[in-house]
Amino acid sequence: MGVIDGEAIAVNGPMSVEVIHGQAKTVLRRGSDVRVKSSAARIDLVEGGQISICGPAHLSVLKSGGWLTIALATGTIHAHIERELSLTIYSPQIQAQAVAIGDGPQDLLPGFDTAGAMCIRANRGAVRLEQQLTGQSVLIPQAGANAPKSAAPASDSFVDRVRNFVRKLWPSGS
Repeated sequence: MGVIDGEAIAVNGPMSVEVIHGQAKTVLRRGSDVRVKSSAARIDLVEGGQISICGPAHLSVLKSGGWLTIALATGTIHAHIERELSLTIYSPQIQAQAVAIGDGPQDLLPGFDTAGAMCIRANRGAVRLEQQLTGQSVLIPQAGANAPKSAAPASDSFVDRVRNFVRKLWPSGS
């Protein structure tokens, strides 16, 4: 799957320690459970790309063929995925799937803030969010500095649909 590097990390489950360029490195295997206790960690993926993890964070990783699945319990990740790999992130309430635009890489930033609210940003490509219990979904387009300069602003109806979708996922009283 890839090599993880960080100062305050704990890895449970399948993994190995290998000497790479004269340094001992932890190599994640399918089904690894990762805790980043503080600071940050980075997973360099074998297929190209990387996942940066901002601690404190807890996640599990599973790779099968060209599919990478991350079960994100806490924390925030910044995933840069090359074309050869498809990424899906699960949380207790939603499924987020990275969507490439054309044949380009995907760059997304999903996670939870300290209060537990989820935030997602698609820097390159898009993210399809699906509520796990109802199957309702919304596509979050690429935004920020990598968005095309000529792109028209989002329509009010689209913004309202996203707001309503998020409100259904996380009612204000919970």
